[in-house]
Order: sequence, then C-alpha cells, then structure tokens
Amino acid sequence: MIHNIEKDSNICVICDTNITSTNLECKECSKAICLECCNKLTTRKISLISYDEIYIKYNCPFCRNDTKIDVNNFDKNEILELYKINLKSYVSILTENKNNINEITALKLVLLKLKKENNEKNDKIENISNSLKNVIEINKHNNEKYDSIIKKYKEYTKLE
Repeated sequence: MIHNIEKDSNICVICDTNITSTNLECKECSKAICLECCNKLTTRKISLISYDEIYIKYNCPFCRNDTKIDVNNFDKNEILELYKINLKSYVSILTENKNNINEITALKLVLLKLKKENNEKNDKIENISNSLKNVIEINKHNNEKYDSIIKKYKEYTKLE
C-alpha cells in the first residue's frame, strides 16, 4: 500500500504501517521511525545509566549515524510497548537458556557414554596387548627350546 507522503508524513517509511515516534527522530537527518521498527533494528541497545537515565541507542537506518534517545521523553504507550518488547526478549533468552541447558545435559550424557565406551575399548586393547606379549614370550621360549633341541640333535648326529 503506497501512502501519500505529504498526507501521511507520520507513517513509518520502513514498515509503511505504524505511526512514527517523534521521540525516535534522528538528530542528524531528522527522519523518524516507529517504535516497532526501532526495536527490530539489530544495532538497537538499551543503556541503563541509572534509575532515571535509560537510553535507547541505535544506528539510524537512513543516515547510519549513532542515535541516542532518552526513554524519559516517551509517552505512556511507548513505554508500555518498550516494556512488552523487552519482556518478550527476556522470555526468549530464558527459553533459549533452558533449551541450551537441556542440550548441554544431553551432550554431557553422550560424553559420559563415549567415555565409558572409550574405557571399555581401552581395556580390550590392554587385554589384547597383554595377550600378544604373552604369545611373543611363548614364541621366544619355544624358539629357544627349538634351538636347544636342534643344537642337541646336531651334536648327537656328529657323535654317530
């Protein structure tokens, strides 16, 4: 839907739906955006200096300059909208954290299982290694016996 810019000069040009906030007017280019679009900006941050000093900081989507807006200038509806958006973000972070905790727990279980399997395989390797050492020792002993028998046989055949 295309709006007449002169007729609807307070409609946000980014979303073309909401009314712009005069509080979100850029100090450099004098263009304003709506609160919803401001909250969707990836550069948007809330700075809490003190209880009375809360600022929204973002890069203006038009001129890319840093913009710092004092939240105390917003009206009640804008403050409520900011609160709802921040609350949604908080809940989203908590949900992600819970999912991450569940994922970490699952990964720890997999790690324990892999460690157990690794220990079992190491034990098998150790047993095979010990068995092989025993076989080598038996072979050495058998070779010595064989050499001794051959030596005796040669000595016996020389005597005859």
